[in-house]
Amino acid sequence: MNYWHIAIIIGLSLVAFANSLPGSFVWDDEIQVVKNWRIRSFENLPSAFTSAFWSFLGTEAESQTNFYRPVQTITYMLAYAVGGLSPAAYHAFNIVYHAAAGVFVYLVCLELVFPPTIALGVAALFAVHPVHTEAVAWIAGVPDVACGAFYFGSVWLFLTYLRTRRPSWLRAACAAFFAALLAKEMAVTLPFFLLLVLTLREHPNNASGVLQTVAAVYDRRQCLTEDRWR
Repeated sequence: MNYWHIAIIIGLSLVAFANSLPGSFVWDDEIQVVKNWRIRSFENLPSAFTSAFWSFLGTEAESQTNFYRPVQTITYMLAYAVGGLSPAAYHAFNIVYHAAAGVFVYLVCLELVFPPTIALGVAALFAVHPVHTEAVAWIAGVPDVACGAFYFGSVWLFLTYLRTRRPSWLRAACAAFFAALLAKEMAVTLPFFLLLVLTLREHPNNASGVLQTVAAVYDRRQCLTEDRWR
């Protein structure tokens, strides 16, 4: 692990998205943050785990949504504790999550025995790629960046466990996976992603065949979905 590389990844994340810090609340931010009474006191912390995300709007809204994202509510609580209703605090948390995800991408590449310079290049591209702009710059995009940080963190922790065989790494990987699930539902794909990574690592000479199989399964799933909606 090269700490200068980690510093570069964090720096690139800040440079790429620091211009979001002066941004105001937009679209869903006005409801999720400004009108969200729940985030204004840590006394409401238990309700983040016992109710749907939109339930702060009342029972009617709760009955019409199945969003369960405690990490989003907790992040808003922390941001409110730091900066009140200053948008900069909420933007800062998004950038921190994104920078953490970039660092974990770098560490995952190292665990997969990428050369350090290649790992840095992959993580740097991840850090500055414009595809992340909406998730990082939009305050309401925090589920995506939080899930990304915990997701890649769990992957790195699990790969480290496989190398060291220390149970503490496995417990940490499970905790990060659970946090990712509490951030956004797509984290449910993590076990399948790990299976794919391990298969490719064990059979690097058959990588094209493995990827073709994955693509075939995905195409079949898409066809079934389309048939269902016809």
